[in-house]
Amino acid sequence: ENDLVEGFEQGIDFLRSIQECCADIKPVNKVFILGGGNVAIDCARSCLRLGFSHVEILYRRSRKEMPALPEEIREALAEGVKIRYLTAPLRVVSRWGRIEGLECVKMKLGAPDDSGRRKPIPIEGSNFTLKADMVVAATGQEIDTSFLMEKDRKALTRNNKIWVDPVTCRTDREGLFAGGD
Repeated sequence: ENDLVEGFEQGIDFLRSIQECCADIKPVNKVFILGGGNVAIDCARSCLRLGFSHVEILYRRSRKEMPALPEEIREALAEGVKIRYLTAPLRVVSRWGRIEGLECVKMKLGAPDDSGRRKPIPIEGSNFTLKADMVVAATGQEIDTSFLMEKDRKALTRNNKIWVDPVTCRTDREGLFAGGD
């Protein structure tokens, strides 16, 4: 539904459009990036470099739990990206098909979840709305493995990633290596 709202972008699509020469991205005043991984950091830093006025990442946990590389977080902050921790989006606020804001809720951290990070829990009655000209969702990207043949799917890990030796990045196939996000 949010994809139909002007001013709402998916993180990977946004980065791809920046990379393509024909992309026509016009800087806006306030952009909020949703997520805490490297894609969120890349989106935020790209927005600053494109001339966006206010660039802020919203992350539902604390800095300690952010999956982005620590040096990427430090560099983004040094470059001028703002990060609002313990904040989760609830819904995009739009009017006439154009984004106007983002309704959010404050979070607190509970016990660790399956990922080993402390689970974010909404604080009842803490809802608030941020005015926004653009929102980029950089959360929960998954690998598309539909192109793999059934025999090749056996080489995937439980979280649907290609198995590699953690030291050499070599797969179980001779001469085939894999790396990156």
